[in-house]
Amino acid sequence: MDRTDPRTFAREFVDRSRQIALDEVQPTPSQLQQGLELHADATVVDVYCGNAFTNFRAWFYTAPMLRWAVDRMDPSLDEAARRQRAVDIRDGLTSWRALEYTAEAQMQEAFRIAVDAAGVDLGSDNVMPKTFSGRDDAPAPSRYWYEAVKAVARSTCLYDRMPAIEKLTDLSQLPAIRARGNLAVHWHFADTHMIYDVAADDPAAQAARGFAMADPVENLNLFYGMGFRLAQLVNGGHSVVGSGHYAEGDRGLTDQGRAVVARMNELGMVIDLSHSGSRTILDIIAASSEPVIGTHFGCRSVTVSGKSPSRNITDEAMKAVADRGGLVGVTVAPNLVGGYEVGNFHRHLQHAVDVIGVDHVCIGTDEGPLGAATEPDELIAYEMPSSFAEERRTGDGLLQIKDTPRYLSYTREPQAMAWTNWPYWATVAMVTRGYAEADIRKIVGENYLRVAGAITDKTPRGPLI
Repeated sequence: MDRTDPRTFAREFVDRSRQIALDEVQPTPSQLQQGLELHADATVVDVYCGNAFTNFRAWFYTAPMLRWAVDRMDPSLDEAARRQRAVDIRDGLTSWRALEYTAEAQMQEAFRIAVDAAGVDLGSDNVMPKTFSGRDDAPAPSRYWYEAVKAVARSTCLYDRMPAIEKLTDLSQLPAIRARGNLAVHWHFADTHMIYDVAADDPAAQAARGFAMADPVENLNLFYGMGFRLAQLVNGGHSVVGSGHYAEGDRGLTDQGRAVVARMNELGMVIDLSHSGSRTILDIIAASSEPVIGTHFGCRSVTVSGKSPSRNITDEAMKAVADRGGLVGVTVAPNLVGGYEVGNFHRHLQHAVDVIGVDHVCIGTDEGPLGAATEPDELIAYEMPSSFAEERRTGDGLLQIKDTPRYLSYTREPQAMAWTNWPYWATVAMVTRGYAEADIRKIVGENYLRVAGAITDKTPRGPLI
């Protein structure tokens, strides 16, 4: 594939991915026509796109960006210090992206090609740092608030510059955005640990920063005022809110977590169950006065490989979600559904439909426009032993690199489950599997619009700040 021009790369990526999907789905001509017409007519919602838009995952690095990164790769640092330096470099590259190439016409056109190919009308973007609870690379607690504000600033800049996407704070805005041919995006954050200023209980951290914001509900109000409408309560480990999927000994939802749930209900924010532990999931469902949504899960009962099954949702939890009027979003992430093939995704989708019914199922890819997150080879080699770096380059999801006078591109190869292939692995594939058109419309968008519309249709009361 030509990686010298982002637009050419995007077109080739879309075309090659489409052919791979068609080879797997194998629709008849009439099924293909029916599926594509249905996809174009339906309102299509990807309920979770990860941080694909804000961070431009798997996109091009400009040559100045890479030079900036390489200049900061001090070879004299020990292994632990190198890892931390790599974290800082990644963060810096994200800041570069928000300014460096969002203003470039070639990048904007390439992004438009991807958005048009997918035919998605509404997505959600994890604007906030991915997670701080339970991570080795988390910043110091005294920096949480600063990191949150920095993430919002990046995204604000990016959304102001990119013509193909528009921030959406009310679903009533969707028809107009769709009529303009743009992708509407709900802002999402992946860990409410962010809104708890843990420095409030740490005098030394307060002194280092100079202030503390101790009221978690007030902090949540601030994020609502910035335009966030969805949030995961937990991501990974234990936090002041509850326990994540890989935490040892799920402690369930805390009293502070219940306060967050109550305020999210009042504000009209969608509660996302993803990455929470099994007990915490059930506690959240019980505590919420509104339906909840698990935006991107595989089904644990049919998990055959990949991450620990604890990341995927149980049948018991799916039934509890449905009983309260909520939704379960099925992801395409290969480490959750068992691989990149279309059949793996549909095994999980069909199981969810069988267990809770078509009215309670949606799709949340956790994918970005032109692939999943990747890294410059130089950064991988700097951070990791050479053997592991080589394994990353040659393993599942091959990383490719090509130097050009202007761009340095790092991306996974085209594949059937590419985000740009939404019409094929989702809508056309459901047609080939005998789903009724009305049910396809529900799964690809109507269910989310119904449930999220009811949750977010609120007039919040009380002081915002």
